[in-house]
Amino acid sequence: MKKDDVVSCMLNSGIEVIGTLDTQTDTSIKLIRPMRVVLQQNNQLGLTTLMFSVSALDPISISKSNILVGPAQSREELVLEYQRVEVPQK
Repeated sequence: MKKDDVVSCMLNSGIEVIGTLDTQTDTSIKLIRPMRVVLQQNNQLGLTTLMFSVSALDPISISKSNILVGPAQSREELVLEYQRVEVPQK
């Protein structure tokens, strides 16, 4: 994986996150425009803001100790949905 790839990871809490990879170290990853993957009532996957209290445009750092699975390349249909979703401006 490289900078600007759209990646997914499952946090220890069970939350699945998708975002644009900014940087990755041995201990953390930084995602730009991170979003939460949710299962909608029609059993389709949807996306919602990961954190409502911060700008969606600011990179978010996630400790690798809080990641259960990933980061891994996101499925193409989720990448397309992620790219389609409007992000609120600051």
